[in-house]
Amino acid sequence: MKWILPFFFLLILIGTSCRPLSVDRRYTNSGSLASNFVKSPDPLKENPPLGEKLWVSWKLPSKYFRNNDKYILNLRVVKKNLEEDVVTFPVTHRIGRVVYSCMGEQYSESGGVLTYKAEIVTLDGVVIKTVKQSMWFTPIHVDE
Repeated sequence: MKWILPFFFLLILIGTSCRPLSVDRRYTNSGSLASNFVKSPDPLKENPPLGEKLWVSWKLPSKYFRNNDKYILNLRVVKKNLEEDVVTFPVTHRIGRVVYSCMGEQYSESGGVLTYKAEIVTLDGVVIKTVKQSMWFTPIHVDE
């Protein structure tokens, strides 16, 4: 009977893992306005912002920051019109978050985000962590 409680806590610790790199895709429209939830008047309700945002979060183990190493977050986004954006962000802390926005006119012209890939790399180009959407592909551009 004494082993049940430690075994239970061990199962909880094993089951609660943290993702070191994650991407959340969030759509923005009239339903995502704060005034929609509190039922207050808002001039943005008549012409709401349309688009989507990618929230890239990381929580790296402390072993990566013991030697004051520098890291970069590379975010590659392929839009529905097959246009590709490559954005880089410095990773200066063990825990952090950045937001990539495809809003308004940019969203209307491109149709939004089709797929994405995020990588944390060293300054030498060594990949530390990678996360990609299940439909990720590298666009091939052919000159005519």
